[in-house]
Amino acid sequence: MQLGHQVRQALTIKHEHIAWSAAIRGAVIVAGVVGIAVATGHPTAALYFGIGSLFAGIATINETTVQRRAEGILIALSLALGTLLGSLLAPYYGWNVLTVGVLSLLAGFAACLGRRAALVGTVFVANYAVNVGLPHPPGSIIPATLMMLLGALVQLTAIEVWDVLRRRQLDPAEPESQTLWETLHSHLVARDPFVWHAIRLAIAEVIAMSLGTLLGIDHGYWIPLTVAFILLPDTSGTATQVIGRIVGTFAGLAILVVGVEAGFVGRWEAVLTVGVGALLAYALGRANYAFSVAGITIAILVLDSFLGQSIVKNVPLRFECTLWAAAIAVGVWLFTSPWRRWITPVQPPTPTMR
Repeated sequence: MQLGHQVRQALTIKHEHIAWSAAIRGAVIVAGVVGIAVATGHPTAALYFGIGSLFAGIATINETTVQRRAEGILIALSLALGTLLGSLLAPYYGWNVLTVGVLSLLAGFAACLGRRAALVGTVFVANYAVNVGLPHPPGSIIPATLMMLLGALVQLTAIEVWDVLRRRQLDPAEPESQTLWETLHSHLVARDPFVWHAIRLAIAEVIAMSLGTLLGIDHGYWIPLTVAFILLPDTSGTATQVIGRIVGTFAGLAILVVGVEAGFVGRWEAVLTVGVGALLAYALGRANYAFSVAGITIAILVLDSFLGQSIVKNVPLRFECTLWAAAIAVGVWLFTSPWRRWITPVQPPTPTMR
């Protein structure tokens, strides 16, 4: 009964949150930066420009308050720093696993500051994990970092320019009852859900990164990437994210297979497909996680193809890594739940993602 409720929740589309207008603008920017890189003969740049632009838009394109600007800058920096740190530590297995554990602890606890802080932390951890797994030819680390940052800044600038042209005023910042440090301090109790979220996320990310490396799973970095997005501070939220991620990934992969079989495989068709994936991700980002994931899956696998990777070959690998991540997230949650009950019975505040 509970599982059925989670499935229905994961598949329910909140039509009032669909935003086609903003999604179209954001998707045009993503396809535009990717198209420029492809047209100028720099397919590797298309990957980094595309990811930077895509995730900067996911974080900010539907935001209506002045906090959007700070969130956008933090997302851009998290993308760039995740790329830089992951690339530098990629050759050092022990250090990169230790680092993902520390970053996950910090990102997991920072979720107590609200939805925006949680997203910034998630993007940082996920992008770090991806860049640990990507190949990095000599001399490519700094250019990759700068391209990721530039892709994000192009998207953020386009959003601001559009608001200026429309003479649109952003809403005032949401009032805060506590300062940042007061909020962090109030959650530093043994049974606080965000403390345990940090612990779970760190354990899950260490397992995910180690599994991909030790078992030699092709594109194993997709496992910690996925774990970062599906493991939430509450049971219901995690279950919904896990179901939504599996369904959305399957849907996105199915669309890609149909497109490839139909012969939609040229470089400009690829650019258009990235734009369509971004459109789905943006339009449905707040309306339905599963269908938003379908769009992200489409965009990311096509962007990966600019590195010479086969979309058809990557389809089963992506789904396999999604299932591994789901198993790790659920397993870590179940394994650590009894620990929390054994700790001192300090009543924690109810977890909310503001």
